[in-house]
Amino acid sequence: MVNAKKTLILLLVLVVVVSLSGCDEAYGEEQQYDDNVITIEYYSVSSLKPYAERPTTIRFFLRNNGQYDVENLVVDFFNIQDFSVTDMYCDDADNALSTGMIQIIEGNQNCTYNTFEDYEKKVWIMLMAPDNDKIPKPTTLRVDYNVSYDYFGVREAHIPIVDEMTIIKPMSKFTQTAHSPSPIHVSFEPPVGDVRIEDGVEIKEYWGTQNEPFELNMNFKHVGSSSVGTIGKLEIEEGNVKLRSSGLSIFSGLPCDFTVSGDEMVSNKEVEIPGTLTCYFVLSNENPLPEVTETLQAEFTFSYNFVRSQEFEVQPLSD
Repeated sequence: MVNAKKTLILLLVLVVVVSLSGCDEAYGEEQQYDDNVITIEYYSVSSLKPYAERPTTIRFFLRNNGQYDVENLVVDFFNIQDFSVTDMYCDDADNALSTGMIQIIEGNQNCTYNTFEDYEKKVWIMLMAPDNDKIPKPTTLRVDYNVSYDYFGVREAHIPIVDEMTIIKPMSKFTQTAHSPSPIHVSFEPPVGDVRIEDGVEIKEYWGTQNEPFELNMNFKHVGSSSVGTIGKLEIEEGNVKLRSSGLSIFSGLPCDFTVSGDEMVSNKEVEIPGTLTCYFVLSNENPLPEVTETLQAEFTFSYNFVRSQEFEVQPLSD
């Protein structure tokens, strides 16, 4: 009897532990971030073949898959052809009325979010098909809308530098931090300290040398998916890439795509993606150690947009 009670108590404890574990998994799971920061989810259309003078509605959710808030998010239905807008709704949009409804102004059907903080927001637009006299036969019409927003990326490079007197090769390795979730990534191309051949394979090792300028390239590329829509022009405007380092300075005797501004180094040219910014650096101060590792932090901001389309086949009303 005692053993039976012990067994029952043990089973109850296991049930509680399993239950709590399930709760943690359900409610404690962290959001998985994605380079496609803004996506369209749960997309639906009430009728792909609406009749003339009858409504059809496009519905979807805007989702923020990023690690941070999104600035200046706009959904703009810029081309509706011969449709007219009956109603438009956007959850908590900054240009919405208190009910979430958008004031319809011809040629300006958009949702605007100065700061998009939440995970998802609902959007829908009700379109009225053209008058019947404009639809003598089944007619294909298209609605286009643009999604645009401002975002940023950050990354750090850790660069070993040797004095080439005490040691000629560093103990530490060149490293760079993981990419921050963003549709545009940057990779540092560091100075080559040594090249060797092993089993017919070229192996490069990276470091800088004290009292000598070294070249560092920053390569920008697009990693977002075209599945979100047709991607617009990709560029980072002049002044929108900023570098910070407590131990590295721009070497003034060689070309550089950055200019010193206070405690930052600011890009002085526009970057079309894919593209590269280049600069030569030196240690800011003499260092008595035979080896040091200096950190260079890059932060860049950009505007991003994609266009999506929806085709309809409008049917004439029967006599």
